[in-house]
Amino acid sequence: SCPRPPFSLIPLASFSCPSPSLPYPSQAVLHSWLPPLLFSRPVFLCGGDVTGESGYVASEGFPNLYPPNKECIWTITVPEGQTVSLSFRVFDFELHPACRYDALEVFAGSGTSGQRLGRFCGTFRPAPLVAPGNQVTLRMTADEGTGGRGFLLWYSGRATSGTGETSLTFAFPLSWLRPRCRPHPQP
Repeated sequence: SCPRPPFSLIPLASFSCPSPSLPYPSQAVLHSWLPPLLFSRPVFLCGGDVTGESGYVASEGFPNLYPPNKECIWTITVPEGQTVSLSFRVFDFELHPACRYDALEVFAGSGTSGQRLGRFCGTFRPAPLVAPGNQVTLRMTADEGTGGRGFLLWYSGRATSGTGETSLTFAFPLSWLRPRCRPHPQP
């Protein structure tokens, strides 16, 4: 009997051992017994409507540099009775103190007329954010100059407490968390 790999590649894939000396197939062997299409990366586009309990959203072309002179708008909707939670995995934008050139904005609800929950740029990953309802809108703007890889975030629906109350977390630089060092007295 052949040992199973410690991960699931795809539920419908059959497993075979190419060599008794290897407990798990190598990537080269995986390519020989699974269609190459299974190893393709997702293609992230400029904006769109995203619906579901959870998933990834990323800037156009991620992990490559995002294109210049663009505005992309995504609306994320999770099931009714839940709130949207955003967790930034990668964040790489042109830095400016007021995020004047390239930025990602997050708005409550559908569209950009709702409450702005944050405007982010630079390379510090924003803190996790929980929106007040089951929809958020992301607006990414890029000027003609310097760019970066953009963003990759995980969204998920969170059950509300039943009281209609939700929490909102704002982002701040990680440097604010660094403890101030004091010299220890010498004996």
